[in-house]
Amino acid sequence: MDMDILSKVCGSDHVALYLPKYDVTLYPQSMQNSNIHKDYDDLAVYDISSFDLHMKKHQHALGYCHSSVTRDRNDYEVDNSPTLAEIDLSPSLCVAPGDEYTLLNNGAILVLGINNHHVGSYYWARSTGMGASMEAPGILFDCQDIKYPRMRGILRWEEEGGPTKCNSNDGKRSEWVNFLKVGDQVQLIPMCNEDAMMSFVENCSSLGTDLQIYGFTVRNRPLGSEPLVKFRYTTQR
Repeated sequence: MDMDILSKVCGSDHVALYLPKYDVTLYPQSMQNSNIHKDYDDLAVYDISSFDLHMKKHQHALGYCHSSVTRDRNDYEVDNSPTLAEIDLSPSLCVAPGDEYTLLNNGAILVLGINNHHVGSYYWARSTGMGASMEAPGILFDCQDIKYPRMRGILRWEEEGGPTKCNSNDGKRSEWVNFLKVGDQVQLIPMCNEDAMMSFVENCSSLGTDLQIYGFTVRNRPLGSEPLVKFRYTTQR
């Protein structure tokens, strides 16, 4: 969750996040000081669903799905496949809990992201800050096997013809995906923050692990540096 955008839309980044569709509230816990933010009685609450209206007007992203590359282009070149990379993000985490993953509703789109080091200096400059939500045109977030949507997702060209068929005039906004290597990090924007967040809540609960939703900021950080993780969210008051 982008704390800088959250501050712009509701005046503060220290707010609880309410998911009205599921009647679930997520509370921020500081990653820097465990002694603060213990009392939630006076904590302001932000309705995540209201961000959709803001996003349509301003084209900024609030939530990102953070992922790492597990297989790169080298694993697919032999088959002349349109697949560019496999990532450790399941498409099922980007849609509402229990919803069937389909190509008509793939749940998330690949964007330049908050720490993209693959694009040239011009596109890197455009992608810093709010430009992080700029789409990588012609790239589809897909599932390796539609019958098993909980498998890891893949990034591929939308059409078999690859870049010659899919690229826009802003080609380098997507060509960088060709150069992803195992371990590289990418970010995708979920089509619905509320659904994706609830899927993460239920997935972590079923696995018995801590909730993997964090709040980050680039405020007062040098250009090109990694964002600072400021909060971790929990369903517990």
